[in-house]
Amino acid sequence: MDIFANHRVNAYEDMFDMDLDELTDESSKADHPKGINIKLKEHQLTILNRCVEFENKALKLKDFNSIANQCENDDYFNTNIGVIADRVGSGKSYVVLSLIVSNNIRDKERVVVRSTGLNNVVYNLRDKTNVIKTNIIVVPFSLCSQWEGYVKQFKSDIPYKIVNKNKHITELVGSVVNKIKDIDILIVTSTFFNKFADIAKRETIRFQRIFFDEADTLGINNCSHLDANFTWFVTASYGNILYPKGFAKQERHMNRYVWCAEGLRHSGFIKNVFIDTHYTIPRSILKTLIIKNSEAYVQRSIDLPSLNTCIVKCKTPNSINVLNGLVDKNIINCLNGGDVQRALQYISPHQKMTEENIISAIIDKYQKNLNNIDVRISMIDQLHFDDPNEKARELQSLTTKKTEITTNIELIKERIQNNNMCYICYEDHDNKTIVKCCQNSFCFKCISLWLSQKALCPLCKAHLTTNGLFVSSSENAVSQVEEIAYHTIGNIKGFSSSNTKVKNLENLLRSKQRFKMLIFSCFDSSFTSVTPILDELGIMYDYLKGNGGHINNVIDQYKNGKTDILLVNTKYYGSGFNMENTTDIVMFHKFDSEIEKQVIGRAQRFGRKDPLNVWYLMYENE
Repeated sequence: MDIFANHRVNAYEDMFDMDLDELTDESSKADHPKGINIKLKEHQLTILNRCVEFENKALKLKDFNSIANQCENDDYFNTNIGVIADRVGSGKSYVVLSLIVSNNIRDKERVVVRSTGLNNVVYNLRDKTNVIKTNIIVVPFSLCSQWEGYVKQFKSDIPYKIVNKNKHITELVGSVVNKIKDIDILIVTSTFFNKFADIAKRETIRFQRIFFDEADTLGINNCSHLDANFTWFVTASYGNILYPKGFAKQERHMNRYVWCAEGLRHSGFIKNVFIDTHYTIPRSILKTLIIKNSEAYVQRSIDLPSLNTCIVKCKTPNSINVLNGLVDKNIINCLNGGDVQRALQYISPHQKMTEENIISAIIDKYQKNLNNIDVRISMIDQLHFDDPNEKARELQSLTTKKTEITTNIELIKERIQNNNMCYICYEDHDNKTIVKCCQNSFCFKCISLWLSQKALCPLCKAHLTTNGLFVSSSENAVSQVEEIAYHTIGNIKGFSSSNTKVKNLENLLRSKQRFKMLIFSCFDSSFTSVTPILDELGIMYDYLKGNGGHINNVIDQYKNGKTDILLVNTKYYGSGFNMENTTDIVMFHKFDSEIEKQVIGRAQRFGRKDPLNVWYLMYENE
């Protein structure tokens, strides 16, 4: 059977419907590398063994259970690339270093295949490029010091060099081979990789290996390609490798698409490699390049304490109750994270909007769109068309859009009424006041200010004065606070679904005595509402942002100093750091599942002694 026979270019398969061939405790294990200072776990020896197999021999397709029934006994494949995809916190860095010290592939013979005549003439040519023993590890700039620490801890006498400054590049110009040929490991930051590649390409050399750490988010714009016997891509988010342009899965019961993979950032070699494989081979074959232990196996091997998780239900803002499902999901995501200004930018990206109320902005935009459609309908109605059917189609299209917008406006108004909100400020009533003309309700202050400007009802436009206002006296019925019990971690006094996210977070902080906490959000505006509480409680905190040196100082203060809370924007610093001293993680809003794994993996890793508490501050729509 030809495994490629039924492949359709650009045919998206559901990444969750096709299992990887994961390694287990029954898989073969490598011998423990000699002369290193680290005792590798069982799962690390297992994945190390598979990496050595990838580098040293042709792999039998029949050995991969997911595609075994599509292959013959003599079907093999050779590869010079692979993906190390174990979960965050499983010790992939030490697997990388173990591979370097235990498997010398400097003398690996490489055959370059060239074909012509529609693949009827094939040439197998011996590659005579000069191979040096150096292994390149390309890392995010902010993780350079961390990687240097790994190398020193792993094997104190291993020769290594770092390239993370312009002067390092200058030192290598003109004689790259002579200056690095005796170096086993060259750590190059993502910010200087292209510069290093430019000078390395001037000399005909091939490196032993190149590793791209955090390959899916490395952020090298127009990433260069360097020749190597083997190239490894290290990332726990293997879905972004399988779907380099991203992949959204439809959730039919919610009538929406959810991003399962965000794809690869930036352009160049990394993205080009996987886009090419994505379009030319079936996903089932591509998945054979992913090397990964099963989650259960890693958990048993590491023997980490279990996670304590708690979903804290918070009071959903009226703006989300009204707009959810009627506007772009990006707007709702911003509101979940408390970033109203960014939500307004999605509504009108080319205008500087200062209006505070998001619902008013949405209604205003819908109203403008309606007015524009009416103008276009009027214009088309007056135009002469050669084909009457074309005119009818244009008018029908505009009428359909007008109906959709009108329906959305009516739904918003209906939700405002059902949520017992003021029609002017779109917040809960303050001294609920009912108007005589149409029986709708407003805040007393809002309707009074309105009538001071014009004597018309805001909704039905009937003549209205203060004599037509009725102030309700039933507002003393205070809603009962709903206390929520959380059995996973234990009851926290003051948690309530009637509280805002910030209030529930404050109550959590008041219940803690000694802690180290990471607060994660995709929006900096989330932290704007949090920091006043931290200041009031006298808690030492810092932001995880800035240049590499500053970030290292911040982390050092968090690990060894007085800083108790780090505020982290996951869009920039969600992965790569080791902070196993963390006692609590707070998710300020719902995250993509892959980001969530990365975030938790910063703390749930080697070195943990006590269970990690993970708190999810969630609205109903999340």
